[in-house]
Amino acid sequence: MVDYFVAEWGYHQNYPERAIETLEASVFDCPIKIMTSATAKFVRDCPNCIFPACQSDLLVLLREVADVDGRVDEREELAIDAIGAAIRK
Repeated sequence: MVDYFVAEWGYHQNYPERAIETLEASVFDCPIKIMTSATAKFVRDCPNCIFPACQSDLLVLLREVADVDGRVDEREELAIDAIGAAIRK
């Protein structure tokens, strides 16, 4: 995932590494809808981001990650749908 964000979104290597560490440390402390909404607001407000492109890229990335084992199960699909709904708000 780090390589994806560096190559595709142009982030410096340290940023996605730290962001992933932070998310992993707090993933069970905050509901995904709240975390996603907060992240979407951050990206939407960032002048260096093209929010619609980020939305689309994120959903594509999530589907690729979910499909890494060759199938997307119902829980993964529901999570992706919830994230999609949260970032469209």
